[in-house]
Amino acid sequence: MKFPDEVKLSLVTAACLIVNAVVLKNILNVQPTFITLYGPFWVFLVYMITRTTRTKHEDTLYWGLAIGVVTILTILLYTF
Repeated sequence: MKFPDEVKLSLVTAACLIVNAVVLKNILNVQPTFITLYGPFWVFLVYMITRTTRTKHEDTLYWGLAIGVVTILTILLYTF
């Protein structure tokens, strides 16, 4: 079964949001702001606004990597 690109990225975004919330709230014991907690969602929102009907598979991969990088950077921001 082949999923559309939007579904793939939404699943990546959901996984990153869960990891972000669990690590920040339960492991690091910090209360992040609304903007930083939902960082991966903001990247997904930018993708949905700027996407075209002819997106390539590579573009979806880059957007997924961007969502993962934002998650890691958010966690690192609160680590130090």
